[in-house]
Amino acid sequence: MLFTARAALPRGFTLIELLVVVAIVSLLIGILLPALASARDSARSVVGLSRLRDLAQASRFYADDNGGEMTRTSHSARVGFGPPRGLEWYLALARYFDSSLDTWLPPSVDEGSWLRVVNEHYRSPTDRVRQEPGEVGLGFRPVLSYAQSVWFELRRQEFELGSGDASEPFRRLDALPFPTRTVLFAEMTEPYLSSLGPRVTPAGLGGTGQGTATDHIMAHFWKLFEVDPQEVATPTRGPLGGYVFVDGHAEIKRLEETFSVADGRDLWDPRAMRLK
Repeated sequence: MLFTARAALPRGFTLIELLVVVAIVSLLIGILLPALASARDSARSVVGLSRLRDLAQASRFYADDNGGEMTRTSHSARVGFGPPRGLEWYLALARYFDSSLDTWLPPSVDEGSWLRVVNEHYRSPTDRVRQEPGEVGLGFRPVLSYAQSVWFELRRQEFELGSGDASEPFRRLDALPFPTRTVLFAEMTEPYLSSLGPRVTPAGLGGTGQGTATDHIMAHFWKLFEVDPQEVATPTRGPLGGYVFVDGHAEIKRLEETFSVADGRDLWDPRAMRLK
C-alpha cells in the first residue's frame, strides 16, 4: 500500500489556552502596576525633597549676602522696591540657580533661563502644570508649587494681638531660636492649587500675565484665627507633603505633625518647639 506523506500543519492556540495567557498577563499587570506606581511616587518625593533643600540652601546664601536677613514674600508691604531686599523670594533666589539672573530688570532677563529656574526649582514633580514661554510676563509671579512661611517677615503686632510693636523679630537668620524645628518652605497641594482657577493668565490674551498661585503661607492665621490650613494639606491630595526647615533639612510629613492645636504643636512659629 502506498502512503503519501502529509506535511504537518502548524497547530494554533485553542481558546482555552488564549484565555489562560490573557489571565496570566492580567494578573502580572495587576501585581506590577501598583509597585511601579509606588516606585514612581517615591522617586517624585525624592526629587521634591531635593528641590526643597535647594530652596533652603539658596535662602541661606541670600541671608549671607544681605546682612543675615531672610527672604520676603508678596505678603510683605516692603517688596516691589527693587533688588535685592525688595524682591519676593522666587525673584531674589533666582540668581543662586542661574548667575545670568543676577539682576531683575526686564527685558534684560532671558526668559529661557528664567523658565528653567521656575520649572526645575520652583515646581514640585507632583504638580503637572508647567510655565511655558510667553504665558507669564517677566517680573510677574510665576507658576509656583512651593510657598514660604510668612513668619519671617511678620511684625510683632501681627501675631501678638493688641501689641503696637511694629518690629520684625524673625527677619534675621541668627534670630531664629529653633532652626531645626521651624518650617521655611512647604509644598502646596494639588487641590489647593486647582482651587485657584487657571494657574496661568496669558499676558498676550488680555490678562495680567501672572500666575495665580500664591508664594506664601499664612501659617500664623491657623492658630490666631482658627483658619483651616488647606494650603498645605488636603484629604484629596493625601496625608503627606514636603517640608523644608530653616536649617536646610527636608522631610515628608503629615500636616498634623507640623501643626496641631489639639497637641499644642506648631513647627511654623519660630518661638515654639513643642512636640508631644
